[in-house]
Amino acid sequence: MNYNHAPFLPAAIAGLQAQTIPFDEIVVMDDASTDNSVALLEGLLKSLPQARLIKHAANQGVVDMMNAALAEVKSDFVYYFAADDTYNPHTVEWCEKLLARFPDVAMISGNARTVEVETGRERRFALPFPQEIGAYGAEDLKKAAQAAP
Repeated sequence: MNYNHAPFLPAAIAGLQAQTIPFDEIVVMDDASTDNSVALLEGLLKSLPQARLIKHAANQGVVDMMNAALAEVKSDFVYYFAADDTYNPHTVEWCEKLLARFPDVAMISGNARTVEVETGRERRFALPFPQEIGAYGAEDLKKAAQAAP
């Protein structure tokens, strides 16, 4: 998902390209950017034959863009990424291993780390689950959602 994040796009796309197991398909949604994002994406995606860019004429916001992307995807495995994020090159590999171990799981998620570009300040966000690989059912997710601030 992208909206006016041109400065971050090269690193984000490089992270998708660097996966140890490539994505089957990559759908990039642009939410009516007014910077040079679209031109930059068109150039960056040339080296990813499984990628396609969908440009929206009017800004729709994150949730609508996520829903629009989901409607475009043909693959069973969907990984949402943001234009200002970077990813470990083993992300797809780890997810595939988890899916093999837990074939009935509907969602895989993990902890996040943010770094402020201007200051270098780092923050880590942990999920409200035991920090181990495991599968959590609907009731576990419901309890976590209720416990969230």
